[in-house]
Amino acid sequence: MTLLKTLKLNGMAAAWDDVLSQDKQRKGSFEEVRGALAQAELSHRKAQSIHYQMKLATFPVYRNLAAFDFKASPLSEKEVCHLHQVSSSTTHATSSWSAAPARPILPSPSPLMPSDKDTKSGTLMSSI
Repeated sequence: MTLLKTLKLNGMAAAWDDVLSQDKQRKGSFEEVRGALAQAELSHRKAQSIHYQMKLATFPVYRNLAAFDFKASPLSEKEVCHLHQVSSSTTHATSSWSAAPARPILPSPSPLMPSDKDTKSGTLMSSI
């Protein structure tokens, strides 16, 4: 057991007793035990990786009015609740509305810029 932990096989060490007790009941082969221990190690490493990545990720903290400290705010509880209701009603109203995709705004032709006609004919600007 300590050898597994020394080799940093913590998943195998944690599953050792369970795998052996299940093996005694099923009378499985060495390959089945080894496969179950390897699967336990793989699952442990995957869980540790996800845990580490979640710890590194900076997700926004979910906040609600139940945990809000009204004494520390210059606004009263009534004003904050009203603002919350107004913001949530506008969020719901705009979330169901869908607009057509925006078209890119192209610059209008400038008298100083050559037009397509002028560049095709070979002259830079015939108006100047």
